[in-house]
Amino acid sequence: MKLFSLLGLSRLIPVLMLCVFASLPLHAEEFNQFKLDLMLAKRGDPGAQFYVATAYEEGRGVKKDLKQAFEWFSKAAKNKHNGAQFKLGEFYEHGWGVKKDQARAEAWYRTAEKNGSRLAGKRLAQIKAEKQAALKAKSSKEAAAARKKRLEQERKQRQARERRLAAEKARREKKAREAKARKVKAKAPVTVASVKPAVRSKPKAKKLSPAEKAALIGKHAKAVFSRKWYDAQGAASVLPSSLNNCLESSDNEIVCFSKEQRKIIAHSEVAFTSKSIMKDFKPNGDFTLSYYFNVLDISDSPEAGVSQDPLGLRVEKGWQEPEQKMACAIKKQKIQCKKSGNSFIYHP
Repeated sequence: MKLFSLLGLSRLIPVLMLCVFASLPLHAEEFNQFKLDLMLAKRGDPGAQFYVATAYEEGRGVKKDLKQAFEWFSKAAKNKHNGAQFKLGEFYEHGWGVKKDQARAEAWYRTAEKNGSRLAGKRLAQIKAEKQAALKAKSSKEAAAARKKRLEQERKQRQARERRLAAEKARREKKAREAKARKVKAKAPVTVASVKPAVRSKPKAKKLSPAEKAALIGKHAKAVFSRKWYDAQGAASVLPSSLNNCLESSDNEIVCFSKEQRKIIAHSEVAFTSKSIMKDFKPNGDFTLSYYFNVLDISDSPEAGVSQDPLGLRVEKGWQEPEQKMACAIKKQKIQCKKSGNSFIYHP
């Protein structure tokens, strides 16, 4: 009987305490509820352990303590409380009361989801979407960096090629001048000095100042840039025209990028674009025209075209190197260019 009485009394204690707490003033309600939850939590009740952890997390009825909250959430989680398992995921993800650990956070989210937590499933889906977005952003950034690097390499290669070609041209011109001088010297006749009547020399051309030269160069460059040029077949492929978008990269250089064009060579229809550069303008109207072709597509044509394109376009895909060059001059409102024995006339 005594043992039975003791057991019965131990079971009544929580109920009696609840009644006592209920009779206390309203301002002590939260504190009393925490005390009751703590007592039940210490006995291993997962729901009470969760509420105690929540009280420590929010500072409700007790001083806020994230480490204590983490400890009680851990106990409730081990007792398969899916809400506590979800909260452990949050604590590990944000580093609340514990060292931040994304892998453990996701592991607890997965455990909570298996035990029926919809919040955990939703958070896992968000984490997956965030990772995919981060991977996509990283991939886009790497692709942009690779493209920038490739363009920079192409620019450096183009500049090196232009310097090499310019040096080779200068050497050829020097050799030609030296050979011509030797030839003239060898053919010069030996003559006896004699008195010749004075011959009136032609007046020398006026020497232009640097400012006058710059003005003439700018005038010629502007004349080329500001007009639409045509040849016998229509709009010019490699000069400012309706086929090209052009800009003045400097006072002495014009760069054009063409729209897609089509030309029939032999029995092939070639779709292509071009990049052309007009530079090295001289006061007398001379300038250099260099250009590249980029072949986009090649298809069979029932019609027969020219056997060989005079501008140098070939029936082969991709950017075609080396660059093509023509020596051009502005003469009487027209542009005359020469390349490999061919002469091209363009008019506005």
